[in-house]
Amino acid sequence: MKKPENLVSLIVYAALLVISIVLGLVSGSWSAPAAGGTGIQFNLGNIAAILALIFGTLLVERLLVWLLGNLKAKSNRGNTLLKVTANLLKYIAAIVIVCGVLALLGVDVVTIVAGLGIIALIIGFGAESLISDVVTGMFILLDNQYNVGDIIEVNGFRGTVSEVGIRTTSLVDIGGNVKIINNS
Repeated sequence: MKKPENLVSLIVYAALLVISIVLGLVSGSWSAPAAGGTGIQFNLGNIAAILALIFGTLLVERLLVWLLGNLKAKSNRGNTLLKVTANLLKYIAAIVIVCGVLALLGVDVVTIVAGLGIIALIIGFGAESLISDVVTGMFILLDNQYNVGDIIEVNGFRGTVSEVGIRTTSLVDIGGNVKIINNS
């Protein structure tokens, strides 16, 4: 991860967060949505609160990823866990943003999350290979089968592991060719 580029994004998100907070304070209409309201209402205060939530969440996520990027692991296993944690933080930030924006707009997020559980079960049956990749990826990480920096061979492609994710693993051969394989 390029550190100057990540530092610039931290500064940009911090500036946008400050601007959205100032916008909300100047508008004087910061307020929580009323329970059982009459629907989604857009005003300057709501837009400022949504922007503050988005930029604040992205700022925290980028800051944590930047801190993880500055950690120096002593082993390949440590590097692997740092990269997986950084990827996980990105997914968590996306979920927080979506749920937070919906809550700020007055949508009952608890009902949606309960409905998503049922939808996830239905999709789970249809996305069997995806679930297989994720489960196998978890076992690869937990069993320490291979780590970033190890040299492995998969289906005749021999390369150095550059990234181990929950769903896929990236290999780079001597010529710089990259192959992304599903963990299953």
